[in-house]
Amino acid sequence: MNDTHLPAFPAGDDGFALVATPAGPNSHAVYMRFVKGTYELGAEREPVPPRTQFVAIAATESWVRLVRGEPVRRVPREQGKPFPQRSELGDTDQSQWPLFDGQPSDPWTLSNELLLTEQETGRPVIFATTSWTGREAVADLCRLITYQRRTRGANARPIISIGVGTYRSRRGPVATPKFTMVDWIDSDDLEPPAGSGPTSPPLAKLATDLTEHLEHRRR
Repeated sequence: MNDTHLPAFPAGDDGFALVATPAGPNSHAVYMRFVKGTYELGAEREPVPPRTQFVAIAATESWVRLVRGEPVRRVPREQGKPFPQRSELGDTDQSQWPLFDGQPSDPWTLSNELLLTEQETGRPVIFATTSWTGREAVADLCRLITYQRRTRGANARPIISIGVGTYRSRRGPVATPKFTMVDWIDSDDLEPPAGSGPTSPPLAKLATDLTEHLEHRRR
């Protein structure tokens, strides 16, 4: 074999980090949702086993407006600013709402998201939920993170394990998302999610990937 066809490995660098870094703008977080007691990844709906561990990076809450044929609108909750009530968003005339299963459907919905990094693979994942039980699970996790950071420090990031809980409704038990803290890691020791960097902090990455995901859902 001609040596000129052999790969040129970098001197003084094993190259692993270089190859692991995306070479273009097409690296995005994959979406995870909770459907009838099962966590699913992406459009292929790949099942995620219970007890899979993730590092929690960031969270966001937004009003989201989804109407077929129109751009997605998001009104995020921001620090120091009042978060609007549903009545302040407009679209209050139910006769003008789009139909879903033949019934008027409110185009605005509350959505909570978690930006995660899969502990075993380093893959960036966004858990998104609009259900009441899902949003409560995210809010409970965020409250616990905030409380424990008082002693662990602002740079602490929890490692969480996903599972399934139960909510007892009038119609019987309902499966709900469940997040359990299993450990903590200092964010200084944590690689940023693929595609993020100094000019793309976690919340900006979360907002960008979320908007693209919503645009895809709207079609």
